[in-house]
This record gives sequence, structure tokens and C-alpha cells, in this order.
Amino acid sequence: MEKQNNIETIKQAHQNFNRHDMESAAKNVAENITYRDHARGVVFNNRQEFIENLEGWKKGFSDARIAEPTYIDGGDKVVALFTSRGTNDGPFGDFPSTDKKIEAPVCEVLHFNKDGKIITGEIYYDRMTMLEQLGHAREALAQ
Repeated sequence: MEKQNNIETIKQAHQNFNRHDMESAAKNVAENITYRDHARGVVFNNRQEFIENLEGWKKGFSDARIAEPTYIDGGDKVVALFTSRGTNDGPFGDFPSTDKKIEAPVCEVLHFNKDGKIITGEIYYDRMTMLEQLGHAREALAQ
């Protein structure tokens, strides 16, 4: 059986995220992944924490979608550029739902091992823009 390439792995993961299937979205995530969410300043240190993070996004935005993705092949690293969209119908961190929509650009960098498992990841997005779109920017600045 031919090994799937890393871009196809990420495409499938993003499609599974859009289908709300977090277990399948994390199918190729190593048990000991280190995944950094730079906008929130948090690190997820294993596969279960990574899945809980994905589920948290769906709780805050039940219609969350990865839209208009572009994938850049760097061998054992893949860069994914996409637009994050969703309606805030649940808690977003410490902030209550607003039923407002977000749309924000995202950059995700994923590093694969030789077995095709994601061993590290980093995600970059403008959290303040999201908070502004939701009406929480002033409250966030006051914290």
C-alpha cells in the first residue's frame, strides 16, 4: 500500500473537521504531538489535548468551517493557509456566545515524522480580530 502524502493527510483532516468528526480529523496526529496555538498562547502536549482543542472550537462555533484552503508542500512540513468561518453560538474561551459570525485568515504549520504522523504543529491567527467581530474586543483589552 502506498503511503499517503502529507498534503492529502491535511486535506482529509480539514474535511473531517468540517464534518465535525474530530477523531478522524486527528487520525494522523502522533500521541505525543506538541501543538502551539500562538494567538491564545497555549500548547497542547498530546493527541487527547489536541482533540479537546478541536472540540472546543466546535462548541463555540457549531458551524465552524475551514474554507478556501491552500496547501504548501515542504516535504516533512506542510503549510496550510485557510479562512476560518463560523457563527459564535457557544462560549469562546471566557467569552459568552454572541450569535455573530467570524471570518479570519489562519496559517497552520505541521511537521510530520517518517510514518506520516503529525508530531508538531503551530497555528497563527488574529484573535483580536475575531474578538472584535464578536463584539468582545473592548472587554478583552480591559483584561
